[in-house]
Amino acid sequence: MSNSPVEHERVERRMASADLEISASEAHGMLCGLSCGNRDPRELWFAELFETTEEADLLARECRQILGVLYSQTREVLEGEGVALTPLLPEDSRSLTTRAEAVCDWCRGFLYGLGLTGTFEDTPMSDDSREALHDMSEITRMDLSSLVDGEEDEDSLMHVTEHIRVATTLIYLECKRTHS
Repeated sequence: MSNSPVEHERVERRMASADLEISASEAHGMLCGLSCGNRDPRELWFAELFETTEEADLLARECRQILGVLYSQTREVLEGEGVALTPLLPEDSRSLTTRAEAVCDWCRGFLYGLGLTGTFEDTPMSDDSREALHDMSEITRMDLSSLVDGEEDEDSLMHVTEHIRVATTLIYLECKRTHS
């Protein structure tokens, strides 16, 4: 496995070349959501991402390779000490709107992945986890048209991004305790 983190742009390009109709951020969010309810969600994640893709498709195989690296790196972080997950998002040099859209996509993917696991259907969750899920749901409905490239919205996006990092960690650790 590569020691350097997989970059958002690289994953985004591979996914586009394989004609996947999901953003790199949403795919990573889905993986993180699936990870909350599955010990090894790779097969389900790939089945969701590549449901209409031919196995022999070379571009899809190349995409699977980079997503395999992303999978390994993400699982290593989630299973490590302290869980310091960083959502896969565009570089800070990209426009504020592009980055905010990616944050929305990431949360949408997380909620979808978590929903696929059925993790909380029969399991009570803490008020903090319930609030974190509600917050992520609200983030998916963020009004991107009102964003202005400026310090205030930059700070807000930074705080939202940090919030989803903390929320994801909280939910993941709660799921891990519940299903251990």
